Amino acid sequence: MPCLNGTLIMNHKFGYEVVSRQIINFDYDRLKEAMMLHRYGEVLVRDKIEWDYDQMRKFLHGPVTDFMIAMFKQHNGMVFRKLEMHKWLRDGFLPGAPKEVAGKLIAQPVSSETIGKEGYIKWLKNINDWCMDAWQCDLPPAESVE
Repeated sequence: MPCLNGTLIMNHKFGYEVVSRQIINFDYDRLKEAMMLHRYGEVLVRDKIEWDYDQMRKFLHGPVTDFMIAMFKQHNGMVFRKLEMHKWLRDGFLPGAPKEVAGKLIAQPVSSETIGKEGYIKWLKNINDWCMDAWQCDLPPAESVE
């Protein structure tokens, strides 16, 4: 659930199908349960976004990085530049095989250019999970990519 400057946004994903402009196979009971749990009453139905690799890169380097910078400043009083935040996200959430240096195992992050679509999906999920643990917030919605 993105939360920035006191704004709270719930992001639930429910499967459905559209036939002849009619929504079918939608679990209204599950929706009602979620809305009652969080006391929200507005529903937005949108098409599923199928992202390509470039869109995921833009999402990570744009809205996700900006969101993380803002959240660190708001909650931890820490200030990052974009390049510093990207490096922090890469080092923390995109680990490769560890390398032994002076008897210690040091994480060796892989290049974000080599991970492909599935790697980006996993990377974004790991970042989102960390945000939930640290700040009880999801990353910004995917629609925030231009």
